[in-house]
Amino acid sequence: MNILFFDIETVYDEDNKQDLEKLMEKFWNKIDFMPELNQVLTICCWTIKEDWSNYISNLKWTEKEQIEQFFQLIWKYTNLCWFNILNFDLPFMIKRALIYGIKIPDKLKFYGKKPRELNYLIDLQEVYKMNVRGWIGNLDLISHHLWLDSPKDKMAWDQVQEYHDTNRDDEIIEYCKKDVLATIQVYEKFLKLNLI
Repeated sequence: MNILFFDIETVYDEDNKQDLEKLMEKFWNKIDFMPELNQVLTICCWTIKEDWSNYISNLKWTEKEQIEQFFQLIWKYTNLCWFNILNFDLPFMIKRALIYGIKIPDKLKFYGKKPRELNYLIDLQEVYKMNVRGWIGNLDLISHHLWLDSPKDKMAWDQVQEYHDTNRDDEIIEYCKKDVLATIQVYEKFLKLNLI
């Protein structure tokens, strides 16, 4: 098995603080998801080795360096897996990479590609949706549905900015790692039940 599981956590981009304040009213319900106004705080990566033991790390240093590290890392893996990988995490990182002039890897060029050409991207949200449109829940809900431990034991995604503002980034990184672990558990459950 050669899969890279990962997650990102994002916070407001301090360099865009004035723009953020101006646009807060207009985009108040989408502001947390806009790479134009937010930045990557941490990227946590987890792999399953051949003996099924786990290895986890979080990429460090600046946002630019984290994205560069991640883009270099993905070449070592046949598959990338996450929950909502196609609608948030990868597009977010790609758009942030544009700000820094980081070249986008061919593996992450999605435009014009057919779904079968992107089969190396395992989006567990898409697997769970089963081609049904509309909201189908989040990782926490699906973990509960599958009788798995929820990663949301101390904080939730909408508290990330608050934790960052109070200098609690280490706790955000731990939260991010727990999300990745939950993703692996969901993946293993889907695999065991022949869903993927």
